[in-house]
Amino acid sequence: RGGALALGDVVALGAALADALTYVHRHGVVHRDIKPGNVLLDGDGRPHLSDFGIAVLADATNITATGMVIGTASYLSPEQVRGQQVGPASDVYALGLVLLECITARREYPGNALEAAVARLHRAPEIPSDLPPVLATLLAAMTRDEPTERPSTEQVVGELRLLAREVGMDAETVLAPAPVTGTGAMRTTAMGPPGTGPTAYAPAAASTGGAT
Repeated sequence: RGGALALGDVVALGAALADALTYVHRHGVVHRDIKPGNVLLDGDGRPHLSDFGIAVLADATNITATGMVIGTASYLSPEQVRGQQVGPASDVYALGLVLLECITARREYPGNALEAAVARLHRAPEIPSDLPPVLATLLAAMTRDEPTERPSTEQVVGELRLLAREVGMDAETVLAPAPVTGTGAMRTTAMGPPGTGPTAYAPAAASTGGAT
């Protein structure tokens, strides 16, 4: 409601949520409804990922009717709109749209449910040209049409920590754990090294010579 978030807040928010999703995905669960309304901030400003009401096991089949679209229209991945198999990459896509909305203070795909859902099949999200190159490249990769070309959540965390160093933030404190609500004491676990996800995505660190 107050407008766009500061870059540092976006970096910290994205890293914490991507880390929480890393934990979820490693346990074989796909959230399927990542959106601003499912990100809750506590009194200390830490983000909590909530509402697993339509979450699904990553290797499950026939959980919902064939072709049924599940999720919030403005944040659906292209494969969700097409009624195709949904996996961790769908959460990465939605997180990319959430972070983009934090930066622009506007929903990338507005309109009614049908308009919002179909729009992403006709155009890619518009990434602001004045963003740091690492962030612009990462958001573009997270919202690619092809799921296998998107980074993993581990890569997202690594790239955001790289960005934190570039803008003068303490990369070690950016990763504030984002507990998953409604599941007791679930917390994120140690991350694997960036670059272990889909090989189609080239982390920015590879092009800059930096280490994440």
